[in-house]
Amino acid sequence: MRRSAFADLCGVSKQMISKYAGDNLVVEADGDVDAAATLALLEGRLNEDKRQAALATLAQIAPAAAAPTHQPSARAPTVASFKVQKDEIEMQLKRLQLGREAGELVSADAVDQAASVAINAMRENFGNRRREMSERICLDFGLPPEKATALARLLGREFEMTLGAFGEHMSALAAADASQPEPASAVATA
Repeated sequence: MRRSAFADLCGVSKQMISKYAGDNLVVEADGDVDAAATLALLEGRLNEDKRQAALATLAQIAPAAAAPTHQPSARAPTVASFKVQKDEIEMQLKRLQLGREAGELVSADAVDQAASVAINAMRENFGNRRREMSERICLDFGLPPEKATALARLLGREFEMTLGAFGEHMSALAAADASQPEPASAVATA
């Protein structure tokens, strides 16, 4: 559907959809918005009531196009932002995989740069919210408030270890991708 129709579906302005597109949160093909994929990316960004209404309307229009959704927990607002970032990264990886399968060429430098930007944004977001999350966990589980500092350090170490594992996984994917032969279209144009 066109951006204006998608804006109407979401109950927002076309300018807001353009802003989301500028943030790489709008999936488009041939000038049309993939509504189901974009609504998945907008979880945590678009007002959840509007997003759910758009998904319901989309399900009535094309039941196969609507992705199943879940209601985020009201107790864990920080988890939603990390889930959104994770979903964005997974969506970018899926787009890259589809592009590779379709024989499109993707600059390795562009992929590295996009991954680096995404990881740095995730690290900054987590770093800024680590203390807040620790205090919330202490409050929710009845732990003494003085444990929040130690918990924040522990969360930071665990997060960095997770990012390290992610980096190793991405390196393995890059090595596997580099070992695959170039698509016929790339060989023909070279």
